Amino acid sequence: MFWAGTYTAGLDSKIAGLTENDLRLGERLASLERDRDRLPKLEERFGRIEEKMSMMIELLRETRQERQGPPKRGG
Repeated sequence: MFWAGTYTAGLDSKIAGLTENDLRLGERLASLERDRDRLPKLEERFGRIEEKMSMMIELLRETRQERQGPPKRGG
């Protein structure tokens, strides 16, 4: 009956390993769900940053044009 005890111990070990894997997968899933829930806020922030960058680039162009003054004619 020694083999039955060894077999049972092996099964217990495999079950414990599967349980650990299940817990890790559950934690990873929860983490991915949190990331998914944050995504709309990040997209909104990125959109605002992108809009501000566009405004800053346009302002920089206007400032450069003002510094250069009107195009010079003749030479």
